[in-house]
Amino acid sequence: MPGETGRPEPGVELRERLSGLLLDVRQLSLDRLLDVGCGTGLVGIATEPLLGSEGRLTGIDVSRSSIDACRRLHPDPRFHFEHLDTHNDLYS
Repeated sequence: MPGETGRPEPGVELRERLSGLLLDVRQLSLDRLLDVGCGTGLVGIATEPLLGSEGRLTGIDVSRSSIDACRRLHPDPRFHFEHLDTHNDLYS
């Protein structure tokens, strides 16, 4: 759905990409999922239907503020978020 610039709205484009990804993996039944570079957890949380009641998601990220946000936004006990305390001058 294009915005005023003729390009897709940012949230719409992300949802479309995630929808395509999830269509590819819907046949899977996951009991554990690792989200490396989880940011605020949107991709991992979008896979929640694949986890079932016993599945677990672990998200890791180098940004402590992102991990703090994940913990606040996604308090479900099936989700676990860890800060990876590392430093890379080119990235973080």
